[in-house]
Amino acid sequence: MSKKILYFLLIAGFLQSCYISRNLTREVKVSFNTDFTITSINRGSEGFTDRFSREEYLEAYLDGLKSEFSTSKIIIDESAPEFKIRINLLEMAEDSKTETVSDANSHEDGNTYTLTSLDYKSNGSIALASGDNIGIWTAYKDKKEKIKSRTKKDGSTTHWEKDMSEDEALDLARMTGRRSGARIVNDIHAYLKKQEE
Repeated sequence: MSKKILYFLLIAGFLQSCYISRNLTREVKVSFNTDFTITSINRGSEGFTDRFSREEYLEAYLDGLKSEFSTSKIIIDESAPEFKIRINLLEMAEDSKTETVSDANSHEDGNTYTLTSLDYKSNGSIALASGDNIGIWTAYKDKKEKIKSRTKKDGSTTHWEKDMSEDEALDLARMTGRRSGARIVNDIHAYLKKQEE
């Protein structure tokens, strides 16, 4: 295996590990706000992010966040939290580009496809109930449409667009909420571990 491939795999593994929750040693009570900013920047031509309302995005994001918390010994308690989670924003960006097939062995040679990309970002902070800030967090999730190809037995190649589902924009909001939850859990884990030293 070449050094470049090994290096890429190590970086990909590290980035993915940022979104895997660590096991907390005890239950932790948290509160979080739901009045955060949700923005949609649509520079694309397909309108995936325009298909849902702010309330639907909020619900999907919070479903993902709560789902991650429920598997990580995090208890939501607005009245007596140990940690106060501040969510600043959920930012959704949609772009599109055209790509033309250039393959003399394919009957799709010259066909043009519109490919959409969705890039989501969320960030915020974590504070103790006393108000002392213990850290900031950021979570990302993206998805990009691609042109796929397959070589047939006769040597010709077929190409097609790997589409996003109709609900892709909403699903990514849910996954961004889940990744936000994992970042928050990991930051709380690091804080608790430091307190035990």
